[in-house]
Amino acid sequence: MKADGVLLHFTGSRPQAIARELEKLPVDDIRDFLIGLPGPDLARVASQMSSLALTRLLAELTPGQLASCLTEASSSDASALVAHIPGRDYQKILDAADGGQKSRLQDLFGLHRLTIASQTTSDFIRVTPGLSCQEVDDQLGHADQQEDLPIFVVDDQSRYLGLVPILAILADHNEDSRVGKFMIEVPPIRAESSIKSVLSLPEWYEYPCLPVVDADNRLLGSVAASDLRRADSLEHEPEEASPFFALLDNAFELYADTLDYLLMGRKP
Repeated sequence: MKADGVLLHFTGSRPQAIARELEKLPVDDIRDFLIGLPGPDLARVASQMSSLALTRLLAELTPGQLASCLTEASSSDASALVAHIPGRDYQKILDAADGGQKSRLQDLFGLHRLTIASQTTSDFIRVTPGLSCQEVDDQLGHADQQEDLPIFVVDDQSRYLGLVPILAILADHNEDSRVGKFMIEVPPIRAESSIKSVLSLPEWYEYPCLPVVDADNRLLGSVAASDLRRADSLEHEPEEASPFFALLDNAFELYADTLDYLLMGRKP
């Protein structure tokens, strides 16, 4: 499927509308359509797709196609795409890039082997404050493990604003409410931070996954405490388990129960 002149016009002027229509198609058809577009238009439309659809699409592109797309995209579009590319794939994309692309990609990825940037995943849902809870619930309906995906709120430049508890989205009485109403301003992790430096953040007591942002506060992805502990253990000899992490599982369970009572209107 190729884009004609009219569609090419709309990819530039109405990328969100094109993205919504493309999401109705099989991922192979979406890929075939988008790779026929100029790089900036491909990125402009793809960056408007919902998180799950975008993650599936990017997994269908080759490292070389991703390198070209990211280097030709605007800064905000490139950041939106990078947020849905797992950190473990960064090096493959760099290896496939030509000499002129590598510097731009290295800036986008902020790559250092032991920094948080290298541990990011696309296991999250990206939403904007103006979406209704019902619209977000519709996105979650396509996820295999919807209650395990953190929901991060961003502005139209892909800058991180906060997160939304899953129970606020799923509550029937909230379906017409905007997600911004339930946003919690949880501090993000900076991409250049070392893994060791963030392992003792107090936020891990309440949230198993946290957002990772670049120097401009644009969302780069999600990272889980369990993945960071695993990565850290590969670089250091095993040590006696910290009481901090021994309490995490119980803390997560207690926090989830408390949110359940508060947001679903149930009494303990």
